[in-house]
Amino acid sequence: MVSEISQTAVQFWKFAMVGISGTIITLITEFLIVGISSAAFGITNYDIYQIVFPIILALGMTIGWSAGTISNFTLNRIITFEKPPGNILWQFAKYWLSTLLAMFFWQITTFLLVYLLHIWWIISSILAVAVSTLVGFIMAKWFTFQPDPIERTLLPLLISLRGKIQLKKRKPIENTEEQS
Repeated sequence: MVSEISQTAVQFWKFAMVGISGTIITLITEFLIVGISSAAFGITNYDIYQIVFPIILALGMTIGWSAGTISNFTLNRIITFEKPPGNILWQFAKYWLSTLLAMFFWQITTFLLVYLLHIWWIISSILAVAVSTLVGFIMAKWFTFQPDPIERTLLPLLISLRGKIQLKKRKPIENTEEQS
């Protein structure tokens, strides 16, 4: 029990360290997209800015999160969870699903902090990372990098059947009407 808690604590520490690199990638991407887009639109009317900025912010957050996710998956699979057995594509699909859930918590937290508490969006985004980190670790440890029934049974079956299943060619339907 103590050993398992200790192992989980070490994994969380590694997960957090990997997350820092992903956060840097995410935030740089987000800041570039939000900053460049805001400047490119050159919006000076505050009413228009209130409509356009949330769209730009959501787009920047989503693209930034995607770049960080690819980096984090690779590093977490190698460093944090030490190349767990299983199909890497299936693990990436589960990791992506997990990050979508974590991204949802990140965006909701960011928007609540920005629009309800009026905290600057950069600070809000950084604070929201703490919430998404906890959600992400829980999902990675107990969902993404754990073999599941689908991966143990259905996936190998589908892979083994690939190429063995051949569809029979159907005979063409003959025209039964007599031609006049």
